[in-house]
Amino acid sequence: GKLDAMLSAWLPVTHGEYWTKNKDKVVDYGPNFKDAKIGLIVPEYVKAKSIEDLKTDTTFKNKIVGIDAGSGVMLKTDEAIKAYGLDYKLQASSGAAMIAELTRAEDKQESIAVTGWVPHWMFAKWKLRFLDDPKGIYGAAETVNSIGSKGLEKKAPEVAAFLKKFQWASKDEI
Repeated sequence: GKLDAMLSAWLPVTHGEYWTKNKDKVVDYGPNFKDAKIGLIVPEYVKAKSIEDLKTDTTFKNKIVGIDAGSGVMLKTDEAIKAYGLDYKLQASSGAAMIAELTRAEDKQESIAVTGWVPHWMFAKWKLRFLDDPKGIYGAAETVNSIGSKGLEKKAPEVAAFLKKFQWASKDEI
């Protein structure tokens, strides 16, 4: 099948490589969510405050639980592991598997670091926070943009008009 639109292009950093390769083939209808962020997320109860703290905190067992290999946040986490000199393994899994590991750690009040992002419902379920990233590997706040195929405005002008206006915020998330 053919895809005419998507509502989840994280720009400029997370999906920047994909955008650079494909920007001539699509139309950017602008941000539908502002202040999006990616990084390493930990439960509020852990002592680590910064990615640098992971070097000396053995409670994380030298593991970061990730999502799908090749995703933007995983590529940035590979960069962060190198930039911060961490002797950590990045465990690729699915979003569901990452949440399952986070659930287990929360239930036992164990240390865990996961790849994550805002907006995400896990912030409504648990008290979580991003680890500080003094080297700025994950970048600043981003936007989540609506992207459409070049022919969308002719094929479905009402959809293109909707995409230009569509916006939401974390408070809208269930």
